Amino acid sequence: MRKITTFLLTILSGAAIYAEEFKEIAPLDQIININVQKSAPKKEEPKVEKIDEVKKDLEEKKDIKVTEEKPVKVEKSETVKVDIKPEMTKDKISGRVLDLAEKRMVGDVAYANDEQTPYTGTFALFLGDFIEYTETFKNGVLEGPKTWYSEEGNIVLQEYYKNNKIEGEQKAYYENGAIKSIVDYKNNRVLGITAYAKDGKVLHQDNFKNGTGVWKYFWENGKVLEEGHYKNWVKDGVWKKYRENGEIDTVTEYKNGKQVDVTWQ
Repeated sequence: MRKITTFLLTILSGAAIYAEEFKEIAPLDQIININVQKSAPKKEEPKVEKIDEVKKDLEEKKDIKVTEEKPVKVEKSETVKVDIKPEMTKDKISGRVLDLAEKRMVGDVAYANDEQTPYTGTFALFLGDFIEYTETFKNGVLEGPKTWYSEEGNIVLQEYYKNNKIEGEQKAYYENGAIKSIVDYKNNRVLGITAYAKDGKVLHQDNFKNGTGVWKYFWENGKVLEEGHYKNWVKDGVWKKYRENGEIDTVTEYKNGKQVDVTWQ
């Protein structure tokens, strides 16, 4: 199977608690609030997503598993499979579809190439004729799903946006179509998370109160990928990232969501 590519974290961090603030902290980042005049915007150099960063982001999302130290009640999840086969192609998406490289951002507002009207439609990351990632815009802002696809055209990860903010359930899937995790968002903030094993058993369940708690990511081999604490919806204190073999990769210190120090091992 060809290597799965990716775009924007949090989820599961990238995800991340206050999603847009996470994007500064995790691999999925930054929103600049800027008013766009009703008249035609000034022409700016296209701000194009870097494909290598998109790939890196998706690989991290695929490798992440969430678990907890305390035992949880074992339940079965509903197995969901996506019926897009064998590949996801442009003709399977309704409405206007453009290559991601044609996206131009002015602040938080998306435009297509040199067009002066905010974009309505879908931007997609293509691998030949096949689509690996899509994001939906209405009048220049994220409105609707962001979706990552496997080589076979099955959904790997999907999250929904309303006025540029994550809203509702973010779902990740295993290759067999079973749900891997569900993260519940409201107005960009994580309300709860449930992670599943391939057989449907619950690995982890957590509900956040006032945006404070412990957050962990795991490699597919079960070793910790990243761990740290959130306080009031943002990263706080010492966060550690690990390599797949368990060795520490980086140690980063945060204060009220802002990075104040980082060391590489």
